[in-house]
Amino acid sequence: MRPALALVFAFVLGLAPGAAFAGWEATEWGMTPEQAQAAMPELKALRFGDTLDVGRALSSGPHAVNGLKGRAKLYYGPGGLEQVSVDAVKSGKGASVCPKLVQAMLDRYGQPLMALDDVIFRVVIWHDEPRQTRVRMLVGLGGELCSLHYERLATFRERDLQRVSARP
Repeated sequence: MRPALALVFAFVLGLAPGAAFAGWEATEWGMTPEQAQAAMPELKALRFGDTLDVGRALSSGPHAVNGLKGRAKLYYGPGGLEQVSVDAVKSGKGASVCPKLVQAMLDRYGQPLMALDDVIFRVVIWHDEPRQTRVRMLVGLGGELCSLHYERLATFRERDLQRVSARP
């Protein structure tokens, strides 16, 4: 009887509200556009979405981070949802929101795994292991421009960890 009880207990825990799943917000990596839009009704289908190396933007919708408003674009490849980009994060007052967004990310994820200075942008990366999500923030133009990218962690984990261990 105990093994059966343990199996039921494990199953219930897996269904419990707040149980971690891999993805962004209410979506999961690998979802189709229709599944993502069903999970998040505020998402709308894009007819002419742009294309990145991970796939094509086929869904879009509003997204807010600590009251800072932006627009999320969901990119899908052959394996379903691969990346979410949140661009044009604004406060509505014309002031740079990047310092607020950086603080919101630090509050949520803690210290980043790495921060790299690229030619144009500062790239800050966190690994959200419970959600199997890589969070990549780009900050440029002296903090006037910033964007967030949520990506399937499995695609980047090894490369990121190698970069961190190779640093002096």
